Amino acid sequence: MRPASVVLFLASAVALAGAARAVQPEKQEPKVLLTAVDMTPTELGPRAARILDRIQKAPDTVGKVQVVRVHEDALDGKTPVVVRLPEQVVLWMSGQKVTTSDLTKRVDWKSGADAVHLSVSDGFVNGLIYADGKVFCVEPLGPGVHAVRRVDQGKLKDEPPAKRGAP
Repeated sequence: MRPASVVLFLASAVALAGAARAVQPEKQEPKVLLTAVDMTPTELGPRAARILDRIQKAPDTVGKVQVVRVHEDALDGKTPVVVRLPEQVVLWMSGQKVTTSDLTKRVDWKSGADAVHLSVSDGFVNGLIYADGKVFCVEPLGPGVHAVRRVDQGKLKDEPPAKRGAP
């Protein structure tokens, strides 16, 4: 081969290799499920403030309650998701099972001892997240804002069943 042919051949091979890399699917960036709300400029309405106060004072609440915005678009079941929880717990999940009915979307995921069980209805998210040996509860405060708290299930009190015929 002549030197010019070798250079042309190598240039063609490099171009083809670059084209082959471009066709391969790129690794998907995870979507963020929860974004902490800066409470300094945020004022909750009176109802949301009462709900937050009740959650903070609940006997099963451990540590600080985090106010967040939930990004429902992350719950499509197709994209990897990162969930940043209180106490610096971070959960990475992919392959979530998403079930949709007329009014509700249900999201379930499990990997080892970690699990997510969320229900989404009309922009409000409720559910439990098990991560790093801890249990976290997601509860709506009002439109667009939710509370995430760590729950100590050992502090939950069993309520006695209602007595039949009791006033």
